[in-house]
Amino acid sequence: MSASLLRPVTRRRRRRSYLEQRRDGGPVETERLQHKFDGVGWLDTATTYLFVVDIESRDRRRLDRAHGGGILEPGTGLAPAWHPDDDRVAFLANHGDRPDDSYAQAVHVVDTDTGETRQLLGGDRMVREPTWSPDGSRLAVVTSSPTNWYAPADVCTVDPDTGRCRTLTDGLDRHLAWFEHVVWLDNDSLLTAIGDGGWSRLLGLSADGGHERVYDQQSRDESLTGFDAAGETVAFVRQQPQEGIDVFGLPGEALSTGDRGPSTAGEDPRRRLTDLNPALVADYDHPEVEHISFEGADGDTVEGLAFLPPGFDPGESDGDRPLILSIHGGPRRYDEPQFDFDTAFWTTRGYVVFKPNYHGSTSYGRAFCERLGGAWGDVEVTDALAGTDELLERGWVDPDRLFVTGFSFGGRATASVLAETDRFAAGVAEHGSYDLRSAFATGDGHRSFENELGRPWEHPETYETASSITDVGSIDTPLLLTAGEDDMRTPAAQSEQLYVSLRKRDVPAKLVVYPDTHHVHYFVADPDRATHRLETLSAWFERFDPVEGDG
Repeated sequence: MSASLLRPVTRRRRRRSYLEQRRDGGPVETERLQHKFDGVGWLDTATTYLFVVDIESRDRRRLDRAHGGGILEPGTGLAPAWHPDDDRVAFLANHGDRPDDSYAQAVHVVDTDTGETRQLLGGDRMVREPTWSPDGSRLAVVTSSPTNWYAPADVCTVDPDTGRCRTLTDGLDRHLAWFEHVVWLDNDSLLTAIGDGGWSRLLGLSADGGHERVYDQQSRDESLTGFDAAGETVAFVRQQPQEGIDVFGLPGEALSTGDRGPSTAGEDPRRRLTDLNPALVADYDHPEVEHISFEGADGDTVEGLAFLPPGFDPGESDGDRPLILSIHGGPRRYDEPQFDFDTAFWTTRGYVVFKPNYHGSTSYGRAFCERLGGAWGDVEVTDALAGTDELLERGWVDPDRLFVTGFSFGGRATASVLAETDRFAAGVAEHGSYDLRSAFATGDGHRSFENELGRPWEHPETYETASSITDVGSIDTPLLLTAGEDDMRTPAAQSEQLYVSLRKRDVPAKLVVYPDTHHVHYFVADPDRATHRLETLSAWFERFDPVEGDG
């Protein structure tokens, strides 16, 4: 037998032996640049393939040319989408020369009968959500820059025969809503959602190009968290700070997309389909929300949301309320009117919770978002403190009872805020990265750091400026740090470094590390852990509250 025939068999045996070794708790072996991914774990060189399975016989057949690849595949999978009428399947993968060094993906189409695969679109863009039109004549995708995540994504349609791509969101200058979803209403119309000034709302799209905001009856105090469409009905998940989260149905004729007719005027056409958590909604006082505008970095208008405690009258406040400045992560995300247990927990204990949509937040256009690029520790700190000043000037909160917190990028920003000022009584930084030089290679985001800040050995000053830990000598505020032991996005070692540095300086600090916890959904899966977290944070704030605490 020739060596050429022996070689593949030997490779398969080695792979099988390695996988058995891993199942038995053996060591990880990898030669991948993307060597880990949060929520998935350590990565190896095993390849993921698409399989066709016969439902009745359970026979399975591997499609050898339909395989994964790239940084994103461990988190998203291949996102296969079966053609509505034939045997083609669209899927996502990066089959380029350096798939672990780029966020680019391509749309591929495989014929499940022959196994033949061809690249339809991409290779130079991030691509998500391949979705066939009902008649299979077009494929909708979400595309964005693989190197500049501050730039809004686009929704495009692709001709599967020619690969010709048409952009439907030209001139929109809005990011898609954080959950990024697109559905076909019919062969000529699509529906997506956008972030629109700290607010998630529906956007209609024409498959031939063009877009318009639809469903005008949605108020500014409610927001979407997801939607889908089938037949003549759109179902969407709606959240409102005082009324909870529920599913509503909306007739398709109420939308104005292409030739579907004008948006229904006057009476709200939606119908409530669920009544979730009625006792929780009825038995507790949930916060009202105020939209706040103020002057932030560069003299720009910045917005934020103030969630107010029960019985709080903004017009008659005596200025004795404590404030929690809550800085969202991402940073390419936005706060919006939401039904949120954390927020309600704080407001029912008398806190005003303020969430600024600082420069870098999506939903305000590309220029506003892109301003944060390469300026970590600068503009978001300016905006957060300017928003705090606005609430103080309104007389809503006590200047001696200010607290600050944030998760992920918000945790990093919390440390930067405390390095800038000592006006806060205490802070909580959760699951953040504080030494970006070490985070570059020990987390799963090496490529995102390089896109944003360059390579640390080529741009050491940029990394030093953006890292909170380099300013640890300026932090004198008591700081609680939380981390997940299995967090591969912002490893626990990041929090350890800042914690030890603070303790060396005799700054009151506490470190809480949650075992078996990664970055995404870091506590919500375990009610006991969620309870422990809130009790720990509450005790920390109370300890350093000049009214409630003992220092």
